[in-house]
Amino acid sequence: MPLVPADRSHGPQAALLILALLLLPGCGGDKKGAPADGGTPADAAGADSDTPATPQTPAHLAQALAVIDLRNLPTPDGAKNIEKIPQRLSFMIPRSPGGGTEIPVDFYRTKLTDLGWKVDPKLTTVKKIGGEMTFVKNGFVLYASIGGPPDGDLNVGIFHIGNIDARTLPRPPGITVTGSLPSRIMYSAATTPDELQKFFRAEIPKLPGWRKYSSPRSEGEPREDVGSFRHLRFINNAIKVEVSLYVPDADDDKKPAEKKPAGPAKTDVMVTMSLAQQEIPVPPDAEDLEIAEEGYPLYHHFYTKAKIAAVIEFYKKEMPAPWKLRDAAAKADDKEATLAFDAAGQEPLRLECVRDKDDVITAVRWIRWPKEGK
Repeated sequence: MPLVPADRSHGPQAALLILALLLLPGCGGDKKGAPADGGTPADAAGADSDTPATPQTPAHLAQALAVIDLRNLPTPDGAKNIEKIPQRLSFMIPRSPGGGTEIPVDFYRTKLTDLGWKVDPKLTTVKKIGGEMTFVKNGFVLYASIGGPPDGDLNVGIFHIGNIDARTLPRPPGITVTGSLPSRIMYSAATTPDELQKFFRAEIPKLPGWRKYSSPRSEGEPREDVGSFRHLRFINNAIKVEVSLYVPDADDDKKPAEKKPAGPAKTDVMVTMSLAQQEIPVPPDAEDLEIAEEGYPLYHHFYTKAKIAAVIEFYKKEMPAPWKLRDAAAKADDKEATLAFDAAGQEPLRLECVRDKDDVITAVRWIRWPKEGK
């Protein structure tokens, strides 16, 4: 009965690119976390490393892409290995004469300024080896990371973060901030991953509209919320949050005789913001929500006690514009349903529902509609 994913090979390239760009030399962020005047989303204007502000309402995908779709942002002459999606632009480019970063830095400072974006000087650091830039417009944030080996090409990544500042989300007490930007905040906490996991899963969903989700796992694949390196995920409209928890010097894989005596608890935390590739509403009573976008075909899956007819009515009402139900493709009864939703310029979406034999639970799955003949 469950609509489980087929064996899905991971696509780590995009995730590794993002991590590499975020951790480039000189890209640790302003440790004080002090935003420039008017430089961060409106409701985050008072955020700093010690006093979180109240987050604003997370944007819908159409709202975010109306501000900028990164597929439409040009690249400098000489760019290669160009990859573009609405939420991210990445490429490689030779270093500037003298080995610096001036070509991409000056190019995007000019291009984005012409489009109405402002560089936040307090959250922008550019050095010869690499750098990072934060741009803001109407409460939305773009993060640009530029860097690479001193004698090699530059890796450039530009990320549409959305309109929620990572520094405004709940934080446990007694932390030491090591990097602070709207796109991410990093800190260490004198406690265990278990306690932090309880904290985030209790506090973030208290904010209106936020709910936890996980990535789907292949058979035999370990959970991502256990062990010394964990990922917790949350979503609200089109804004995603990933909380990474890491125990420095963890010796999980060592034999008992090789393990060091336990010292004071310490966990490193990184909270990262991103913009979803697809916004699909979720009913309030949905359970076991799974979402996959990076490196996968689109996949949303959850369970609900609502009957199939109620699920269909929910999506007729709640799917954001410009998505519309394609009535001609609808096949539905009280046991199974398959429906298609269309939007101009986008691949169709397929909604599948299966009611269990005891008439208690409905499994719901969203995927891309298969191409004709497949």
